[in-house]
Amino acid sequence: MRKDIADLLAAEAEGAEQHADEEDHGPSSRRRHPPRDPAQVYSLRVPVAQLEQLRELAAERRVSPSALMRQWVLERLAAEASGMPDAMQVWQRLSGVLADLEDAHRRLEESVRLSAAPALSLDPQDEEQVEIRELITDRVVERMHEEIAEWRQERVSADQ
Repeated sequence: MRKDIADLLAAEAEGAEQHADEEDHGPSSRRRHPPRDPAQVYSLRVPVAQLEQLRELAAERRVSPSALMRQWVLERLAAEASGMPDAMQVWQRLSGVLADLEDAHRRLEESVRLSAAPALSLDPQDEEQVEIRELITDRVVERMHEEIAEWRQERVSADQ
């Protein structure tokens, strides 16, 4: 076995010597021209608890976990550059709208319970209830339009 390895190493060395004067020494040498979009390796620590989830998501997309993380980072950088709001900002604004809607619903139920008028009901087909739901929906839509306008104004201000 040792003789086989020694023979193999000797043959490789001889081949290397024959090609020593050639200009291209393979991938270990520097290129004459750097790549158009050079990349750099960057170490990223991921909590062990999330590694399996990352691997599963990458497998579903038929990419490596490294490629998936790279895609996410590049997407986020593009979003930041374009002025798109952070997902958490959108979530917080929508949470506020939903909280207002839940509060309006809670108040409506409370007023029905405390009301002396027994004719008022929470029946979804009741005309008064339909009107109240439409008012609540209109308010939510109005609030969402306000939030979008505010976000656009923030984006314009940030661009200037």
